[in-house]
Amino acid sequence: MRFRLFLPLILWTAFGLVAAGETDTVQRKKMTLAPPQKAARHQTTRAPEPEDMPDDYLPRTQPAEPERAASRNSNNKRDTRGTRYTRDNHGNRRPDHPRRVPDSWESEARREAHWAARRLAERDAYRASYRLGWFRAYKRVERNHERLFQHDYREGRFDGDANHNAQREGRAMGREDAQAAALNDAEQAVRDQFLNLNRTPLRNPLVPHPPLPDYSRVVEFDEPPTLPRFIKNYRDHNPVNTNHRYLNGWAPGSPADWAGVNHYRRLPKPRAPKPQQGFAFWCDSRRGRQIWQQLPRSARTAFKNEFMLHFGPDYNDAFGRDKRAYRDGWYAGWDHTGAMFADYHYQRGYFETSRQSFLAAAEEGFRRQYNQAFRRRYDDSFDQWYRNPKPEIGHLTVRDGNDDGVLAPGESFELEAELINYGGRGGRFGLDFYGDAMARSIKQPVRLDARSTTRVVLRRGIIRDNVPSRTLAAFTLDLGTVRRQFEHRIEFPIQLGEIRIDDRNDLRGYVRLSIPVRNVGNRDSNGIEAVIDGRRERVGRLRAGGETRIHFEQHDLAPLDLIGGSVAVPIELRNGRQAQEVLQYAVPESATDLQRRDLLLYMVELAKSRRRGHATQAAVNRAQDLMLERMRVDWQAAIAARGNPYKKDQREGSRHTALGDLVHTFNQQRRRLARPEIFTEMQPKLEQLARQLPGTHPFLRKQFRRLARQLG
Repeated sequence: MRFRLFLPLILWTAFGLVAAGETDTVQRKKMTLAPPQKAARHQTTRAPEPEDMPDDYLPRTQPAEPERAASRNSNNKRDTRGTRYTRDNHGNRRPDHPRRVPDSWESEARREAHWAARRLAERDAYRASYRLGWFRAYKRVERNHERLFQHDYREGRFDGDANHNAQREGRAMGREDAQAAALNDAEQAVRDQFLNLNRTPLRNPLVPHPPLPDYSRVVEFDEPPTLPRFIKNYRDHNPVNTNHRYLNGWAPGSPADWAGVNHYRRLPKPRAPKPQQGFAFWCDSRRGRQIWQQLPRSARTAFKNEFMLHFGPDYNDAFGRDKRAYRDGWYAGWDHTGAMFADYHYQRGYFETSRQSFLAAAEEGFRRQYNQAFRRRYDDSFDQWYRNPKPEIGHLTVRDGNDDGVLAPGESFELEAELINYGGRGGRFGLDFYGDAMARSIKQPVRLDARSTTRVVLRRGIIRDNVPSRTLAAFTLDLGTVRRQFEHRIEFPIQLGEIRIDDRNDLRGYVRLSIPVRNVGNRDSNGIEAVIDGRRERVGRLRAGGETRIHFEQHDLAPLDLIGGSVAVPIELRNGRQAQEVLQYAVPESATDLQRRDLLLYMVELAKSRRRGHATQAAVNRAQDLMLERMRVDWQAAIAARGNPYKKDQREGSRHTALGDLVHTFNQQRRRLARPEIFTEMQPKLEQLARQLPGTHPFLRKQFRRLARQLG
């Protein structure tokens, strides 16, 4: 065969062309193009005479042919004298089952060890010499393959240029792209005529000259065959066949294994078999099985020991180079390697010209199909636009009821829509306007004349009262064949901005808020009033797009409420009698703010006080719970920090962490505290918290526990 099955996958994603150079993605199917099978292989080169076998790879001298061990069936004196016969139960002699009694089992074991060593040495020497010849032939071909296999490359290019399968697929692809491009171009040409309402559309099917698709970029071919990948695949589909009795299915290797071997000295050296392996080889042979079965059990151990003692030296004496095997390996390696490189160059040439044939056929199919497809698509599209209405929805304008530029909940509005009919025939349509924020939908019939523009006003639209302020509502205008969706914000014109805390003192229960009030409408507003925690603050007149601030102070708050973030300030913004916005502002907690020490200072004040009671104990429990939450936040900060901050606080007594600050403050204030148990009771809670903290971090957790024990 000229080559094994070659499957260059041509995977493409083609794009239908559009006028003005735009491309639309078209999903393509995967195609497989295979070269034709050839009946006979081209004989590219004949194997030259093998190079001289190097002297430094195997032993220099070939050992002399040893004497063949005497046959057990010979009738010499020793065999006759050393043979006795067994008798059956009746005393008759059984000559067909002799039991051999040699002069000594040691001499018999030495002869058999020499025989097995010679056989294995011949086999291994043949294989090593065969591998060497194969390797050197491969390297010889590899160095000159570009020159040796030019004929195969040219033959592959010739066959690929006549690849009818590639040409057929290319023409089909070109025709398909031409039809898609002609459809888009024809529809665009007709659409451009009808969209211009100032001119009467005329049937003028002038075929444009579209640019040819660059199929070399549009079509994604499989990568051309590369030598390393080809060698690897060739080995899998073309194994080395060896029928020599010394090879017996053994393969010298493959070109993929030798790609990185630059010199024969780096080939794997043959290893001498161990005596156990030699004895196993002898036992598996026919000669060994017969002798072993005839040995008495009492002599088998001595026989095996003597065999294994003499096997190694005999093997080394018998092992040497085999020039005949070297020549066999050279010619076999040349044939196998030549066939591989011939296939590679053939497939490389076939791939190049098959790709070129495909591209040329695709371009030719595109050119031949485009003109006819454009004229047909142009007539169909022109008739469709001329004989039918083509409605479109143009510009939309939303006008609120009080004309302040803001569409508020409960407010009425109207929608002005521009409706255009580009078609050559008029028609009646049903206009439907609806949305989730509307109290009811609006339906109205409308007639559109041929090639005209009509403005329609949809009145009596109402926004539902329960729509929350600052909602982005979705609306839909449906004209039957076309639909337009848009979004509009529902909000009151008077709004609250981002509230800012100007000042706070958690221990004194004081907070000062700055509340912005702004007018997002396009009309001035009067009578604005803010009700903050029951207090009325009059804003007065607020210009369109203006903003003002209301300052609110609150005293006598519970410190733990401020620290724990449970203080909420209700804010209601009114414009006359109508509530514009209602907000429940929660003051952020400071317990988990690692930059503030209000919680720690509050616990110190509790510990200095001698008052006891249910309310005081409740405050202590809540403060301790907040401190545990602070420790959880502090743990995350310690994980993100560099090094081990708990270890530094534990050794230096510093306050880099919240836990270190807690321990340091307690140690400083210990003698002034009337109730130190407020702090010491935290130790078992911190120990339990250390087991619950997320993550592994064993060293951080260890130093956290050590630092917490200082509260005891």
